[in-house]
Amino acid sequence: MLRHLCFEDRVKIQYIVDANQDVSARAIADHLGVSASTVVREIRRAPKPIKGSFITKNKEIPCKRLEPFPHRCNGCPHLNQCCGKDKVFYDAYQAEWHYRAHLRDSIKRNDKKAENVKRIEAEISPKVKAGQSIEAALHSSSIGLSASTVRRYCDAGLLYKRMYQDYVAYMASGGHRRLELDTVMGTIEDKHTVLTIFDPRTKIQFGYKILKGSGYVNQTVVEFCGACELHAPRLFDVILTDNGVEFQGLPEIEADPITGVARFRTFYCDPYRSGQKGGCERNHEILRFQLEKGRSIDSVSREDLTEMFSQMNSYPRKSQGNQTPIQVFRKLHGGALLEALGVCEIPPGNINFKRFRR
Repeated sequence: MLRHLCFEDRVKIQYIVDANQDVSARAIADHLGVSASTVVREIRRAPKPIKGSFITKNKEIPCKRLEPFPHRCNGCPHLNQCCGKDKVFYDAYQAEWHYRAHLRDSIKRNDKKAENVKRIEAEISPKVKAGQSIEAALHSSSIGLSASTVRRYCDAGLLYKRMYQDYVAYMASGGHRRLELDTVMGTIEDKHTVLTIFDPRTKIQFGYKILKGSGYVNQTVVEFCGACELHAPRLFDVILTDNGVEFQGLPEIEADPITGVARFRTFYCDPYRSGQKGGCERNHEILRFQLEKGRSIDSVSREDLTEMFSQMNSYPRKSQGNQTPIQVFRKLHGGALLEALGVCEIPPGNINFKRFRR
């Protein structure tokens, strides 16, 4: 349903900027079906410049053609005129290699950070809340982290998280729109899980098969935000989820790292209080008609999972005046986001919740 830029997309980007240096990020984004910010971030990841030799009085002369987008030498008409200035190109092959390397590193970092947060909350936080200093709490534990590391986690908002009472107070100010996040597990041996994103106003729920780990959750949420930015910018500004380790990294992606613009604010339900996001849990009951407990998520294809959620979102709800979640969503936000995410409405006579059961 959601997708990241693939190698084919990167080849298209290089082809477009090679052919026209004056092209805009929005034009490339519309061609690929992604947000403009996704294209800008992608091109900015280009490798370091190739050093030129055009120097006057020991000072490099900057190239003004690199100031506007795409900030690269692709498509420059002066390249064949022995240009000696520093050069930087967007290359699809190099971009794909850097993306793969960055993805592996970021997933390892996020998972390690989430593991550290969980240990700090269990061993250090109770002592600090009881009046001990961070140094004293660390001295009597075997956690193996420095006081400066714990303070950085505090400053980043990863500890003493915004809990449900904070969520209630924040929502009372009015004008906020929330989504509820959760995961659906299969077997203990599974490498994959299902990330669900529920909109309580329309009762629609999106589901994505992802590898386990907070890094993969963050990665999918960022892509979902990009799709919403492009097709339904007023869908949400708050995320409510549980305290699972897979969601501990969400505060890190609350703002766009390039523009600094806030995407959402994260709040966590109280421990063992799943009813605080009851709409999401009730939708999971419908999903379990198709994806029964104990079934391996690894064995379910992404196409079948998309069909399961399309069936669930095409099922009329009494609370919505016997309208389907898809119908209500279209009235509020249009159908562009649904098309981008691969959600389609299934006629009532074709809904069969037993179709995918083993």
